[in-house]
Amino acid sequence: AGDRPSVGARRSGRYTRVEWDATQYPLVVVRNPATGAILSFARGGRADVLTNAAELELTMSNGVQSRKQRVTVDR
Repeated sequence: AGDRPSVGARRSGRYTRVEWDATQYPLVVVRNPATGAILSFARGGRADVLTNAAELELTMSNGVQSRKQRVTVDR
């Protein structure tokens, strides 16, 4: 239960692709942790987000509980 969800973020041009296990967390809110700005309400396990942030904050929800996790963007 204490395991961190498997997530990844990789820059591709002007966009950053965020991927996660959508069966575990159907909804993810992607934020820029430096500004607090919401970049995406994402579903389906993958989202392409227009950002050049080096780190993202993900709030992952399974419909009952949510958890926050920061990810470093791979270049």
